[in-house]
Amino acid sequence: MDFFGKVLYDYWKNDKSSTLFFIENKKKKFPIEVSRYFRSYEEFSDLEKKAINLACGDILDVGCATGYHVAALKRRGNVDAIDIS
Repeated sequence: MDFFGKVLYDYWKNDKSSTLFFIENKKKKFPIEVSRYFRSYEEFSDLEKKAINLACGDILDVGCATGYHVAALKRRGNVDAIDIS
């Protein structure tokens, strides 16, 4: 399991001690809340909701992480989701 997958797994198993960071150009470091990968539709941004509402038919979610968009996408069509983590 890669680092990202381990952080997600640990969070899911109720170990909230890990923190993710996005590093921009090897200079700026921004923390990312791991909880964002476990959100419900109600917690999605307006842009995420708009994208989901535009989806229809057969949908492929590539790089789905925890699959947090899948439940909402299933209301719009058939969904397959893949991620390497």
